[in-house]
Amino acid sequence: MLEAERMYRAYYPEVYGYALRLCGDKPLAEDLCQETFLRALDALPGFKGECPLPAWLKRICRNLFYSHLRRQGRVIPVAEVPETGEGGDPQEQALLRLTGERALAAALSLEEPYRSVFRLRFWGGLPYRDIGRMLGRGENWACVAFHRARARIRERLEDEDGT
Repeated sequence: MLEAERMYRAYYPEVYGYALRLCGDKPLAEDLCQETFLRALDALPGFKGECPLPAWLKRICRNLFYSHLRRQGRVIPVAEVPETGEGGDPQEQALLRLTGERALAAALSLEEPYRSVFRLRFWGGLPYRDIGRMLGRGENWACVAFHRARARIRERLEDEDGT
């Protein structure tokens, strides 16, 4: 059996399930999954193994889904973003895991544009460049806005704790 076929058989169910959770649409999930494996096969010679193969495949799938949404002029709502357990800054991920619902509520209660920037970066995994473009600003602005949003979430949590 070819290496590509082995990879496809081993990881298709996991990647398809992830794609289906992302989009909630079986035909689109199938398309995303197929395109994910096509892209992965093209990029496989450059894969350095810095992350587990399933995480790499899911990252490709997620990026394809976000490209699909951008082509349609849509932004993914926070409630639709599944927990992937990979990607993003570990500090931000730990912030939400450790403080749970309070942190989520604090993030969702941020004023604009901080809420949108935080949502797109943290849950959407988009690079600052893309966030800036989507919001009609620059990459540096998106980076600064994200860090300000993160600081405001921390402040709100500290205020709740009385520290």
